[in-house]
Amino acid sequence: MEELILALDAGTSCVKAALVRRNLEVVSSAEAALSPPADGGYAGGAEQDSEAWWAAAVGASKQLTRPEGALVTLIALSGQMQSTLLLHADGAPLTPALLYCDSRAEVEAAAIAETHATVAASLENYKGAVSILPKLRWLLAHAPAAVADAAQLALSSNDLLFSRLTAGCLLTDPTNASTTGLLQRHAPAAAWATEPLASAGVPAALVGMLPPIRHGAAALAPLGETAAAALGQKVLGGGSVDFLEWRTSCVRVHHGAGDLGTTTVGAMLACASASTYVYLGTSGWVAMVRRAAGGAAPHAPRAFSVRNPTDDGVIYAVPMTTAGGNVRWLCGLLFAGLGEHAALAAFNAEADRAPAGCDGLLFLPYLRGERCPVSDPHARACFVGLGAEATRGHMCRAVLEGICLAVRSLAALLPPEELLPPLPPLPLVGGVGNSAVLAQCLADVLQREIVVPAGAAHVPAIGAAALALEAVGVKVAAAAAGTAGRPGVVDGQGEARRYTPRAHHASLYDAAYQRFCGLYPALKETFVASPSLQRAARSPLAPGVSELVPRRDLPP
Repeated sequence: MEELILALDAGTSCVKAALVRRNLEVVSSAEAALSPPADGGYAGGAEQDSEAWWAAAVGASKQLTRPEGALVTLIALSGQMQSTLLLHADGAPLTPALLYCDSRAEVEAAAIAETHATVAASLENYKGAVSILPKLRWLLAHAPAAVADAAQLALSSNDLLFSRLTAGCLLTDPTNASTTGLLQRHAPAAAWATEPLASAGVPAALVGMLPPIRHGAAALAPLGETAAAALGQKVLGGGSVDFLEWRTSCVRVHHGAGDLGTTTVGAMLACASASTYVYLGTSGWVAMVRRAAGGAAPHAPRAFSVRNPTDDGVIYAVPMTTAGGNVRWLCGLLFAGLGEHAALAAFNAEADRAPAGCDGLLFLPYLRGERCPVSDPHARACFVGLGAEATRGHMCRAVLEGICLAVRSLAALLPPEELLPPLPPLPLVGGVGNSAVLAQCLADVLQREIVVPAGAAHVPAIGAAALALEAVGVKVAAAAAGTAGRPGVVDGQGEARRYTPRAHHASLYDAAYQRFCGLYPALKETFVASPSLQRAARSPLAPGVSELVPRRDLPP
């Protein structure tokens, strides 16, 4: 009898499900789409229906093909981080989930900066309006009835899925917790900053709803009967006699980690020689793993310093709010009559026909504001240099080049890599890595070899499966602890794709990068003065929004 792991990765655009063997080979995968985040009627809003996360998780799981005779004995989770979701005592959501990119709480963030600056400075990875503290104060002001009825507070999509799968057990993980802006800075172990939060106006009852922070074996719980029935025998396997009793006694659920953590584990397993990688999904980031060691921490003040789910060292990450979301947006405009996969194929074909550099056309990929390298919820995407000679191909390629130039601006904010030249290939993971045009463009923009591991879109699921196996005593994620170790497990699933930088494009993209870095400073005041933001500024729900934009500069 073969035992399998059901890995669920609840992202922004879809929930992915995969059946994974103990050697981390993916034997079947599927996904169920989610509706794009809505603004909820608020400037800067980005929210989703958490019920859709659970429905998509079940729907994607039921599309999987389980090998005959195999049984699912472990469920592993990954998901989008830094959500804010109030739950009733029975686990039912009382509000939509306010996502990581939601910046509606600008007024509350400005008040915290003015009256509780020392509190904000004491919190790990506090980033203003997109952090959870201002959103809690926003909920207190705008949804007091929901706060009064709440008994629990979920902070990520996998927090919610874990609760549904385990009949109400609510946890979060150290990686996700360290992105929320609710932890005490420099604390050796992840613990909520209860006293600073209370002094910043969060009632004790609401602070008390923050979930326990667990990882490893402490983040395991048995599968609940309702969840077992929802998934059913087709997904889990086993005989029909006493199915629910048998499944709930044999299947364990592991909370896993936020997608940054699981993706990092999966990427380091896929490319064991790497310490830095790029993830491009709906959102994106550039991340670096540093093992625990004595001495001063690297100087990277504008990067998130996030707790590693392997409990060994730190992940330095610099996020971009919208990466592949820009592609999805333009596909919807230019190829609306096609299905999702056909539209993506058409998009990439058009981009491949356009010249490198797009004849000077630039795209700023700040579709939903940005967190790094600038912190401005008002920033927006735009084409610059669009002329009558531009084609659909120019626009498609400019979007891909804009994402790659943004990645270059993020990489500049990380500490130097602890490797002697020549640097190893840079892994590119996430669904956007399936675009050969983008991967080659990234190699050219960075002038560094790019490697896209086989199954790059499954890397978060593989990382979640590895963490779950380690939680039950199977030591498979050791290679994720650093840059040295055995060859990446994922490479055994097929051939990785490699993209060599073309030296003759170096000067072209160096010049494009300098122009790209000048776009936001030149357009900042234009973004603030846009009519939609001016209407928001006059709204009684968001007075003075236009005056709250912090000044930031792109790196040189």
